[in-house]
Amino acid sequence: EEEREEELRRKLAEAKKKLTDKQREVVQYAFYENPNQTQAEMAKKMNCSQPMVHKHLDAALRNLRKGMGL
Repeated sequence: EEEREEELRRKLAEAKKKLTDKQREVVQYAFYENPNQTQAEMAKKMNCSQPMVHKHLDAALRNLRKGMGL
């Protein structure tokens, strides 16, 4: 179990390295800094529109899943 968790952490770290800067930024806001904030709030911080935040987040999640083999 512990080995599996370590392997998943390693895969996640490798997958995160392959994200674009904006994708990394939106993941940071959405999952680490303040998971309860809205996409509109993230858009203000990122100086872009809410639909663009949605696009970056969707792409980031797809890339992370792919990078982790999920």
